[in-house]
Amino acid sequence: MFYGACSTGSGGASYNQNLINVTGSKGVDCVVGYRGSIMVSECNAFYAPFVEELSNGSTVEEALAVGHEVALENAAENGRTPSMKLSTLCYYGDLTVKPCA
Repeated sequence: MFYGACSTGSGGASYNQNLINVTGSKGVDCVVGYRGSIMVSECNAFYAPFVEELSNGSTVEEALAVGHEVALENAAENGRTPSMKLSTLCYYGDLTVKPCA
């Protein structure tokens, strides 16, 4: 599950009340979101290649890398500092899962 919204991972992996950890605790194999603010345009640019990679059998981790690369390109093309960084990623579960394999 991917949350393309600001602060869904507030407090990081150890904070059990953020949306990522609460969702994961309900039985979802892998949940991904961000600790801080993200730009809508970057999230929109990220989402299509992320989903395409998953549908082609990539792991969540591989799909995240591809999506983030596109989001970084989007930010650069628009003269902005990227908001969607792998360093602000918060996740629950196993990033090596292949949801569509």
